Amino acid sequence: MPRQAVESKSEILANLKREVTNRLAESKSAALLRFMDRFFMTTPELDLQKWRADDLLGSVLSVWEFFQHSQLAGPKVKVFNPDYEQHGWQSTHTVVMVLVPDMSFIVDSLRLELNRQNVATHAITNAVIRVSRDDQGHFLEMSDKSESRESIVCIEIDRHTDKERLENIRQGLLAVLHDVKAVVNDFDAMLSALKNQMAHYEQQGQLHGRPEIKEASAFLVWLEKNFTFLGYEEFERVEKETGAHFEIKPASGLGLLRDCDTDCRSELLEVTLQRAPHVLLPDLISFSKASVKSRVHRPAYPDYISFRRFDDQGEVCGEVRFLGLYTSSVYTHSPSVIPVVRDKIKAVMDGAGFYPNGHDWKELLQVMETFPRDDLFQTQIDDLSKIALGILQIRERRQIRLFLRRDYQGQYFSALVYVPRDIYSTEFRLKAENILKAELGCDLAEFNTYFSESILARTQFNLRCSKGEPVADVFDVREIEYKIRVAARSWDEDLYDALIESMGEEQGIHAFNHYGRGFSAGYRSDFSARSAVIDIQHMKELSTTSPIALSFYRAFDREEDEINFKLFHFGHSLPLSDVLPTLENLGLRVIDEHPYQIEDSQDNCIWIHDFNLRFSGKQHASIEELQTIFTDAFLSIWQGVSSSDDFNRLVLGAGLSWREVSVLRAYASYMKQIRFPISTEAVSLALNNHVPIARDLIQMFNARFHPQQSNLDLAGKIEERVLTALDDVSSLNEDQVIRQYLALINATLRTNYFQMCKGQSKGYLSFKLSPAQVPFVPQPYPMFEIFVFSPRVEGVHLRGGKVARGGLRWSDRNEDFRTEVLGLVKAQQVKNAVIVPVGAKGGFVAKRLNSRMTRDEWLEEGIVCYKIFISALLDITDNVIDNEVVPPKEVVRHDEDDTYLVVAADKGTATFSDIANGIAESYQFWLGDAFASGGSQGYDHKKMGITARGAWVSVERHFREIGINTRYQLYGHRHR
Repeated sequence: MPRQAVESKSEILANLKREVTNRLAESKSAALLRFMDRFFMTTPELDLQKWRADDLLGSVLSVWEFFQHSQLAGPKVKVFNPDYEQHGWQSTHTVVMVLVPDMSFIVDSLRLELNRQNVATHAITNAVIRVSRDDQGHFLEMSDKSESRESIVCIEIDRHTDKERLENIRQGLLAVLHDVKAVVNDFDAMLSALKNQMAHYEQQGQLHGRPEIKEASAFLVWLEKNFTFLGYEEFERVEKETGAHFEIKPASGLGLLRDCDTDCRSELLEVTLQRAPHVLLPDLISFSKASVKSRVHRPAYPDYISFRRFDDQGEVCGEVRFLGLYTSSVYTHSPSVIPVVRDKIKAVMDGAGFYPNGHDWKELLQVMETFPRDDLFQTQIDDLSKIALGILQIRERRQIRLFLRRDYQGQYFSALVYVPRDIYSTEFRLKAENILKAELGCDLAEFNTYFSESILARTQFNLRCSKGEPVADVFDVREIEYKIRVAARSWDEDLYDALIESMGEEQGIHAFNHYGRGFSAGYRSDFSARSAVIDIQHMKELSTTSPIALSFYRAFDREEDEINFKLFHFGHSLPLSDVLPTLENLGLRVIDEHPYQIEDSQDNCIWIHDFNLRFSGKQHASIEELQTIFTDAFLSIWQGVSSSDDFNRLVLGAGLSWREVSVLRAYASYMKQIRFPISTEAVSLALNNHVPIARDLIQMFNARFHPQQSNLDLAGKIEERVLTALDDVSSLNEDQVIRQYLALINATLRTNYFQMCKGQSKGYLSFKLSPAQVPFVPQPYPMFEIFVFSPRVEGVHLRGGKVARGGLRWSDRNEDFRTEVLGLVKAQQVKNAVIVPVGAKGGFVAKRLNSRMTRDEWLEEGIVCYKIFISALLDITDNVIDNEVVPPKEVVRHDEDDTYLVVAADKGTATFSDIANGIAESYQFWLGDAFASGGSQGYDHKKMGITARGAWVSVERHFREIGINTRYQLYGHRHR
């Protein structure tokens, strides 16, 4: 445990020395006590107070033991976890011990490497000790007279138990110490190279009298005192067939560039050797930045400064380049004392044309004095002038401004963001940083915020790509500035402005007053104000009579196969069990759902369910293209206009509308009724497994039946394409399904699919077919068959000939009502064989009946379904007007004129004839009340015995043919 009583540093060390004296002989303890005085000289008191006395003693003895032997060939580094059993002391942290010949930058560089490896530092103790050692590196004595100085560093870091991780830390520290050694050992040589360049420029000035040489020489003198040299190299100008090139002079590298090969230089510098991008003095000095941070001294991107060299004729013959960091004083002192930079400042001031010492002149000078130093070096005069004048034009107003500069080599962006001090916050800074990253294609950012007496705060962002790739070269500063300005605004302000922009001032203010205060904190956090405007437009459509609306979109932060879906509901939230099956049948897997409750100014409650979905198939088109068909499909399913099953996967999978899917579903339902040997589920699976074929089937259907675009040649080509595609269908069942669809489409003679009612598509489908052309249809084949399909009712009408009459039955056999009707047809053929050679029969099922209905509700639903069924029959039946055959509107006919359609009552429809005749009258059908026999205006054929009377007429004819008049002659067995 830590010490219970708080002791001072002197008390802790006194107790520690007492323990050392008591435990060790005087011959051993004397040197250790001297070592402790040096080692703990700069240790903070708080760091000592956290130790237990015995652990502190153990750590000192461990460091002392580590100090006993030095690696003469290089630094010595140990990274370990002290264990009480093994080491006699323990620590909650991992301990790093470093012993290295003393030189500059050791502690800073070690700390930088640990930070680079994301290792937190808890304590650092270091000392420089003069020491004598033997030839093997063994400790002899500490002596102030010794010329050998060594640095001993002990660092406590986050605890790591993985051996590989500990070794990586150790190797990283060794590599950094190697870099430090290279920099320090070559410092004098790099300084000598700098002075050599000074002498070269002095000689050039004398030979050629170039005035800019003087400023360049002054800069070299300034650089000597204000630059930490990390590397140096020389280049020679070489003439080749492709032109002049700079090539590295062999063995010219110093410091970090001493042993730097092509790969090393590419990783560190990424600077072309053939040209210098940031020219401050023409043909003399140029600047660029290294692409990785320095591992020595400071975690900054080193500067790479190039100085041209000339031959005796004044022609460029080479370059010398220095890699390093400006000293900290450069960033605090006035830039007007920096050679070359001061000329840039003067050029900007002169170019502005302000009256010297006037207000604008002084303000611009202040801008230049406080301008980021690195940008002063890196920015060309024209760009610098443009940025500085832009800053001046803010004129201490409450504005948010962005000034952006792309590095000439495309390595990074420098962005200056000015914002009112009261708005500036960490949250704002992070928002601005994220906007800059996103807009400029960068993923690394560093910032530095500057506050002064100004009402504006300035944050400088340096943005790069982590992979070393060039940053974006196309960007819109004004657009980025606008986004940053937006990021500084409150959500309510954004909503207010967005509503006015979208709806106009009057309507926008009204909408804000009605909805603006009702958005929850969760909604504000998850959605922008512009999203809220769209949601408000959906919410405005809601009422008790129209309680549902939806929005289909893709969020920016989602994967490519993820989409989002908002469901709006008035009054109360929707049970997920009602929504999920519909979404799943559309091929969407629900990942998560977030509900939001919104209250308007009248205390009405609106719920927004935001679903994150993943499409389980392959989308036919983009989300934007599918948005309308998905929205229509979901609403049609929710409102009961369309069924909810696996066929709906074709909406997103094939890009089909819900009505086009209904066509395929209707044909599948007909297959079920004719006892097609493959289940409906397998039929839908076949279509979903072969989405292109499903689309072709609909295109073929459209080519045959679209009123304005029907084209049988095109339909034939599409059919051939489908047949060719069947070669790739491996499943025999799926092959059979697709061929059956082709047969059904070809056997279809008419359809009401394209008919409209009051501007809307009809909620049911009817198909007139030629059953003889359809495989698997049970015999006997009627001449014509009309199949009616909707989520509410299904039915068939079988007709043996063009002129045929028969009853319509309300069937209760949902699974095989056609079989029931076909059985009635067979019986009718036998019963009426002597009367009428052919007849007709029909039947329908009401699909939404349930046991909870009352008798009246049951009857009402049956009547509604009967009306739909009758309407569907009349939709595709020809009419006769003024003795002319008039085809039905929007119907393409692939058969002859067919005007005869007569129905009658049957089981369950005995009282429905007047209903049928009413519908026929609304269609202005030529038969009028003769359309359905048995009504109040027609004959009751049961009461009148029409069937029996017809049979007697047949008997009379039979006897007449054999010469007997039944009215006047006796006949029968006894009179033979």
